[in-house]
Amino acid sequence: MSDLREKLGDICDAEIQSDNPSCYTLADAIIAALPDMVQPLVWYNAGPEIQSQSLIHFYRVYANSAGGYTLDDNEAYSAHRSQDEAKAAAQAHHVAQIMAALGMGVE
Repeated sequence: MSDLREKLGDICDAEIQSDNPSCYTLADAIIAALPDMVQPLVWYNAGPEIQSQSLIHFYRVYANSAGGYTLDDNEAYSAHRSQDEAKAAAQAHHVAQIMAALGMGVE
């Protein structure tokens, strides 16, 4: 059984067992859970930077002259205090791109 199927099954079970099951509540719960189901980006070292390639986007993080890190997502650059902060911004962008492809925004 896939992790996605397992997670969706758990959401369905919880709603079915509630006092007042609703298809709309179930749909809302599934939609709310989708962003956390997006697989995380996998990063690899590429010389002085780290890179990640999703099915729909390419990301680079590298040290900048201000002592922080720059995230280059091939659309824009953004400055961050740490490499982890830049990677988190890339992950948020990655999730937002996937949710947008499904016709949903990320709150």
